[in-house]
Amino acid sequence: MSAALANHQFRLAARLVGMVKPGDWNSASESVREMTGGEILIKVLYLSIDPAMRSWINEGKSYIRPVAIDEVKSCGPAGSQSHCVKISGLLGR
Repeated sequence: MSAALANHQFRLAARLVGMVKPGDWNSASESVREMTGGEILIKVLYLSIDPAMRSWINEGKSYIRPVAIDEVKSCGPAGSQSHCVKISGLLGR
């Protein structure tokens, strides 16, 4: 796997007040660690963002734990397989 691969992230910088502002988020990048047996790496092509996520980044009662300050905000990704560390029978290969 190439050392040039990076994991790009958006981390919550502040609780939202009103509309989302650039200062509410910090962008970060870190190197992708070496993969071990049975892992795949997905190159994310699209991210799903929906209105329910607003409640996930606000403090307070919700159906899931709120995102902590400086934590990566999860979302629904769609992508393609970039790398694979093969084990017997993984992905039918």
